[in-house]
Amino acid sequence: MEAVRVLINSPLFEDALPRIAAVDPRIEAVHIGSLIKAESAGDTAATQKLDTLLQSAEVVAGLRLPKQLVERAPNLKWVQLTSAGVDHALDEGLRSSSVTLTNAANLHSFAIAEFAVSACLALAKNIRECYRQKEQRLWEPYNPTILRGKTMGIVGFGHIGKRVARIAKAFEMYVIGVRLSQIHPGKARHADVLLPPLQFERLLMESDFVVLTLPLTRLTHHMIGVAQLDAMKPSAYLVNVSRGPIVDERALAMALQVQSIAGAAMDVFESEPLPVSSPLLDLPNFFYSPHIAGWLAEYPEMVLEVFTDNLRRYLYGQRLRNVVDKQRGY
Repeated sequence: MEAVRVLINSPLFEDALPRIAAVDPRIEAVHIGSLIKAESAGDTAATQKLDTLLQSAEVVAGLRLPKQLVERAPNLKWVQLTSAGVDHALDEGLRSSSVTLTNAANLHSFAIAEFAVSACLALAKNIRECYRQKEQRLWEPYNPTILRGKTMGIVGFGHIGKRVARIAKAFEMYVIGVRLSQIHPGKARHADVLLPPLQFERLLMESDFVVLTLPLTRLTHHMIGVAQLDAMKPSAYLVNVSRGPIVDERALAMALQVQSIAGAAMDVFESEPLPVSSPLLDLPNFFYSPHIAGWLAEYPEMVLEVFTDNLRRYLYGQRLRNVVDKQRGY
């Protein structure tokens, strides 16, 4: 019985090697996290050991992949990521190869959707002002806004975007979505209007809240820049729970400074942690969270279940779950 070498680089799986190996007697599971870390520090011995393992590897799973993976792993057939986003791993070598790429899409979409709508609420109700008054022992009533009757614009109508729309409808909001694969305007469940990318500006002009829930690809990099922020209402808010580089942060800081939009909430950034020198940090109409929108305590177990199920499918020639279109990037 020929062994199937499976290389793991994820703290989510580090203590789960026995469970992974128990999927089938053919599996030889090896955790390579320490080797990748040592290689990045310039350890040539670690590179040699990693090269030896990669030569015979059929499967690699984790968040961060070894550099030049496809070139170093001639027998590689499948890569399983522990994240929903694939932009950090999808280099040109992997994109142009025959290697199958799968991700952890739709496992925590509800958590991200909850976070996105909570950010909209925090902006609408100006929760920051409540904390300020508590800290300064003040009592200064002000006039918050509401979600009911407002327009929610959702850019990226996939797993997360659909859940945001569903929650928005519970608040009696009007929902406009942009789906990257949409060709003509239409409707969808929980969306009053579903637009193609060419009508993106309409969403920006009509929305009171613009929520970004789309993947980072070559086409969506800096999708929100000066022109897009100028197209938004002065009373509108921007919320990003997708990927940092989708927003041009310099343009956002400028728009917030001159109040061409009312405010923004960001969970992701072009550089993480957000640099202390970022002009965004000085702005009262901006707040951020440290890339936690998708976190939930059950996530490691959920990802492990997806991986072990996919591992069984791989070994028995069945279709894998969450296969990524490598050309589209999602």
